[in-house]
Amino acid sequence: MKPDANPLALTLALEPAYEDYAAVFDEEVLAAARIHYDGFWAKPSWIVSPAPGQTEFRIEMATSEQLAAGTGAAPQFPGGYRAIAPHLKPGLTIYEIVFVAPGQTSGVILDGLVHVNGKWRIFPAPWRVLTVDEPGHRH
Repeated sequence: MKPDANPLALTLALEPAYEDYAAVFDEEVLAAARIHYDGFWAKPSWIVSPAPGQTEFRIEMATSEQLAAGTGAAPQFPGGYRAIAPHLKPGLTIYEIVFVAPGQTSGVILDGLVHVNGKWRIFPAPWRVLTVDEPGHRH
């Protein structure tokens, strides 16, 4: 990121529009996705930003089909993707960016980036939509 970047503005620019949810989630979890992310975007709990010293990054990408089957780069994604993958629309490519310090392999993960309806949107930790009605659900 550039030194003069505004991480909050970058984050808010990735907020999905109403129609983007239907382009990403199937009918079974669509309402839960909107409930979850309405709460999330009301007060985002993170912003697009590496931690201090994380000057490098890598990008992983997997299709919704690969995430469901555990193939391709799917093993590099958080484990929750395996649970939500059957509810993702076919043909999507999901991206994650991992910000790392030089020489490190783990770091800050920015997951759930999707290019839909002509724009980049983010659905972080999408498996959480599966727990919308459970006690302790968080955004």
